[in-house]
Amino acid sequence: MMFLATFLIQALFVTAALAFPSSRLGERMAARRARRSSSTHQSKPVNLIASPDVTNTSQTTSSASVEFSENWAGAILVSANQTYQSIEGTFIIPNIRSLPLQIGVEQCVSIWVGIDGDTCDNAIMQVGLDLCIPQGIEPTSIVGESQFFPAASVDFEGFSFSAGQSVTLVVNVIGDLGNAGTLVIENNSSGQSMVREVTAPSGPNLCQANAEWIVEDPETCSSDNDCSLFPFPDFTTVMFTSASAFTTSGGTSTPATAQILDMEQNGILATTTVSGDTVTIEFTGPV
Repeated sequence: MMFLATFLIQALFVTAALAFPSSRLGERMAARRARRSSSTHQSKPVNLIASPDVTNTSQTTSSASVEFSENWAGAILVSANQTYQSIEGTFIIPNIRSLPLQIGVEQCVSIWVGIDGDTCDNAIMQVGLDLCIPQGIEPTSIVGESQFFPAASVDFEGFSFSAGQSVTLVVNVIGDLGNAGTLVIENNSSGQSMVREVTAPSGPNLCQANAEWIVEDPETCSSDNDCSLFPFPDFTTVMFTSASAFTTSGGTSTPATAQILDMEQNGILATTTVSGDTVTIEFTGPV
């Protein structure tokens, strides 16, 4: 927990020292905002599949506790008798690649850490990255984002990322009402950090019953609230390291005891393995 407090303080100072984005970056961000002006990108609670259609056993993990979801892959800590205050994890930004049948359509994958969204599915507080191929053709757009579901996600503007860079994510719940928090995203490779304080939108607060490290197929919603999942791209392996969650009573948990979640969607699978404080999520669908 001392590491988390130090990290938050350092991030606040680094945020104030951020350089202004280049004109080219500003143009890319403006173009991306224009593409998103008529729709929203957002995370949603996990959508579990009761009877997964998994016929290729080589694409499943060996854990007996694996569950399948349409939109999430990763590891979820679930607690019935304690509450989670914070979660953190570090990963290397993957490369993503358009699948052959999806050329010409936007494809997205989100990588994040968060509180709630599984057994407590009324609210999620999370921070991470959206990686998108705007028209199914490179280059890839990589944008930091945060969300207090059910509100839509909000971009971290003026903050650049590239595949291969190391990123640390921190979610910290403030107070004991589950209605506010501090979100930190740090680009360890560039030295940039940003801190965002968020409050719950109108609706339910956090239960603080879940803490998760997730690769997600995010949802896109039009202005008339017509929502659907993005086409899902191929991605190189995502590995969360130094993954820890902290409880309000001062305890520390690693993903070693987490529920494992694999993604099944239109024949495309992403599988998860856990070892100690490391969560590895691999794309295993068609190439």
